[in-house]
Amino acid sequence: MTSKRDVLPMEVMGYDFGYIIYRTTFMRGKEMNFIGALHDYGLVIINNKTLQKVDNIVAILSKPVRLDKVTLEKSNILDIFIENCGRVYAPSRLNDQRKGLRGRVLINNVQLIGYKIGNLNFNEVGFFCVVFII
Repeated sequence: MTSKRDVLPMEVMGYDFGYIIYRTTFMRGKEMNFIGALHDYGLVIINNKTLQKVDNIVAILSKPVRLDKVTLEKSNILDIFIENCGRVYAPSRLNDQRKGLRGRVLINNVQLIGYKIGNLNFNEVGFFCVVFII
């Protein structure tokens, strides 16, 4: 895993396909917001407990992710696990096809910083897009 101050898209990290995970820590909070874009599907995991499935609609509409569904500790580990389901070839939309997180993650309107970013890269033929079901 690579340490970065802010979240970066998969392509900037050198990951072309597969999955990417963003890990950081935070104190307490009531809600989390994604400002920017999230492509394609993801899971919000806090302290190894899956909280919610997320997609780009959550980021576009700035729908908050409620944190009251999990018991928060004094210090908490946030993992955002995102799946890249491929790209649509449309030259006018190439910049929209960046995968992973683009933008910021906020808890109680405070930007989270200090991420460890890693990937699961599948090089074998036969892996298909998996839709997360919670």
